Amino acid sequence: MFILAASMALQGCFSQKADFASCVSAVTVLPQDNALRANVELQLRQACSFRILFWPSDKDRSLARSTGWYSESAGSALCHLNFLEERCRYTLQLELDNGSQSQCLEFATTSLPVDIPSYEVEYLSPGFVFPDGYLLQWDAAAPGYLTICDLNGKIIWYQAFGQGIRTACFDRRSGQFAVLCGFADGEDSEDFYRLASDVYVCDINGEILFHRKPSEYFVPYPHHEFSILENGDFLIMSNVVKPYALGEGSKSVDIWGDGFYVCDREGNVRFSWDCFSELNPLEVDYINAEKVANDYVHANSVVMDSEGDFYVTLNRINELWKISGKTLDVLYRVGTHGNVALDADSASYGFPSGGLHAATVIGPDRILCYDNGKQLGYSRALLFEVNPAAGTVNYELVVDLPKEYSSVNRSNVQIVSADGSLLNPATIGPDDLLLFGSTSSAKAVIEDMEGTVLYVLSRSGISYRTYWIPAGDLEI
Repeated sequence: MFILAASMALQGCFSQKADFASCVSAVTVLPQDNALRANVELQLRQACSFRILFWPSDKDRSLARSTGWYSESAGSALCHLNFLEERCRYTLQLELDNGSQSQCLEFATTSLPVDIPSYEVEYLSPGFVFPDGYLLQWDAAAPGYLTICDLNGKIIWYQAFGQGIRTACFDRRSGQFAVLCGFADGEDSEDFYRLASDVYVCDINGEILFHRKPSEYFVPYPHHEFSILENGDFLIMSNVVKPYALGEGSKSVDIWGDGFYVCDREGNVRFSWDCFSELNPLEVDYINAEKVANDYVHANSVVMDSEGDFYVTLNRINELWKISGKTLDVLYRVGTHGNVALDADSASYGFPSGGLHAATVIGPDRILCYDNGKQLGYSRALLFEVNPAAGTVNYELVVDLPKEYSSVNRSNVQIVSADGSLLNPATIGPDDLLLFGSTSSAKAVIEDMEGTVLYVLSRSGISYRTYWIPAGDLEI
């Protein structure tokens, strides 16, 4: 009732300057579907440029935040106010580019949903100063909230998807979120719990820009990874199923291998790759294809470098592969059965000791990964550089995560600069930080480059990864 009354009153209040009333006939704050966002609808009599100023009603107008400038033609226009406080009364005012302003309108926000994930600072090292940024995490259980919180654990933005979120990422170039949701074969499926049922792209305003169901004409079995490439295309990891005659009597068995798809914004597949070009189940003797037919190699991340080549981590065989973006040939394999060897100086580290996740490209042939460390009993951050010509790999960085914060599966790690920006690929300095998203321990952990724990955030629910968003990427 309050919002409706405010809207009705505003329609006749543009008496401050006659030229304002000639442009805008009505303003309505629409009923809320999100406690931290307000959607404002305008009725414009003619084309005009405007912005919206808004501030908590109990604060001074000098503290007002502002949207960017909108340029709209006559008719209806919809604007979004993000990063609001819950349970807060706000005042808003419209301003035209000629300086004329409307009278003020008040609206109130609601409470956060009771089932939204919660975050709490568990440990903070004395003297540690928060970097300038935020944490993207989500909830794997329905109703599936995608959230951004500050380092105090306060949620500043969220979006509900109505079903559990499998994985998500924020594309800094477009300001959009790539999200895999749902369970393709049911949440309780023993064999195919990894498969998502829906592929979404949304923006910071909650607008759904892309939604597609898996299919043979799109991506058949999406899981684990969905990101937006620099040119706007989608990169999605998927199972690829092929029949092979295995075992006694040469019976045909469907082998669920892994690969990736690159699609355009309309969902058209540009090209795809799968592991069977490199691993033939009839020839490989270190994988029992019949025993693990439903999950042959368990690839769990794919990322592209600046030269257009791809890197895939394969958990079951503890390897990282580089795939040519031009020919889709496997250029090298780092790991237990690979063709790249450790050099003498770094051989003592061993390669990932049970579980390899979340490849992050620091530069071509320079990769950061999360090592689950199942055999070690604790997880690690591994940064290594591959020399393709020599067929060797050298560790640049090996930083341990204490056992109580480690994760035996899933998870990721990023390098964050002390000022909150993401790593400059050219250098890694002693003041840079490591952000670990530890899934099974339900923690986000920040360490320095020596492995000293500086910060621990605990959370409710399951988030497959934790991603850093620099403050400059969000217009707050």
